[in-house]
Amino acid sequence: MEFYVFDHIAVILFGIVFPVMAVSSGDVDDTILEQLPPKKHLFYTNALTLVIGALIVITSWNFAHRPWEDMGFRPPQISTSVLILIVTILLIYGIDIFYGLMNSESQKQKIKQLSYMIPLNWNEFKPFVLMSAAAGICEEIIYRGFLVTYMYNIIPFSEYSGYLGAAIPAVSFAISHMNQGFWSVIKIFLIGVLLGLIYLESGSLWIVICLHVAIDIISGMVTVISNNTWED
Repeated sequence: MEFYVFDHIAVILFGIVFPVMAVSSGDVDDTILEQLPPKKHLFYTNALTLVIGALIVITSWNFAHRPWEDMGFRPPQISTSVLILIVTILLIYGIDIFYGLMNSESQKQKIKQLSYMIPLNWNEFKPFVLMSAAAGICEEIIYRGFLVTYMYNIIPFSEYSGYLGAAIPAVSFAISHMNQGFWSVIKIFLIGVLLGLIYLESGSLWIVICLHVAIDIISGMVTVISNNTWED
């Protein structure tokens, strides 16, 4: 597969610039929190930003006259390895939720630190669902459909191109979530690698999009339920 200047610019933008911006943004202090608009505006803005990012990637793809199927817009090929990878993601995510529920004090502290960007009640959860859907669709288009495909095709070591193709975008994907804390970065990296491998094994974006959307929405639900329970 041949890549052009717009593809390389998109790789630099989403693979380097955005993660560096995430790292350099630093923590949000109380002064900044007081100046933030209502949380639903943050959710809507983030959703719009993700859509714009996905459109940039799709525009670059169309500019090269590549079929959409090559980005993963095709029915998935289900195999034993795909099923094992899906179960592995669900186990990692399930263990993480269980650990958080069993360690209520650390979970309370985490929710307090991230309170500006996560839903704390069901009213905030509604716009959060929209952002979760945008994240699941758009981030998978960017990081799996585009970046994994790009890396897989340009890495010269064919024996390891699949693993490296999945791992390198997962690094950028994880670092972009640096504001969620160190453990979250590690967890998101592992899940990102697994999503990349599912994408390569199945040849489709549909499974990884569904997993991503479900994980984000369930995370929001768990946060709201936990916060309401502890407040009671």
